[in-house]
Amino acid sequence: MRPTGRSCRPGARRDRLDGAIAELAATPSWAPLVSRLGCLRGIGVLTGFGLAVEIGDWQRFTGATVGAWLRLVPSEQSSGGRRTQGSITKTGHTHARRLLVEAAWHHRKPYRPSRELRARQASQPATVRERADRGNHLDFPPEAGHLR
Repeated sequence: MRPTGRSCRPGARRDRLDGAIAELAATPSWAPLVSRLGCLRGIGVLTGFGLAVEIGDWQRFTGATVGAWLRLVPSEQSSGGRRTQGSITKTGHTHARRLLVEAAWHHRKPYRPSRELRARQASQPATVRERADRGNHLDFPPEAGHLR
């Protein structure tokens, strides 16, 4: 027997969960960070909230150290004077790493801010918008052309 008053369409449950997460992300304890993260390409409410929850206190990181904490650094084998780097280690915080990788796909194409992104940025202080703008202009480097 199905619960009454609920939709039977395939994505209804997911939509309800997305709505519940968006409501939680809008609470005063999460909204400032989630809205700042939303100024970046590929990061909406769900991704921003996921990163906020996974990483917690962002003040303990710099741009360089958050990647190491998420294990987004290459594996390494060293012996004597020889040093070989491999792929990322894929250990540690898999959910946060997956969220960042998914967001990074939005950097494949040249930066053309959508109306939605511009609206999210408009509500932020100038310093947040400037920092996000620098990050949003980063595209995949030419040597990573095989990823496009």
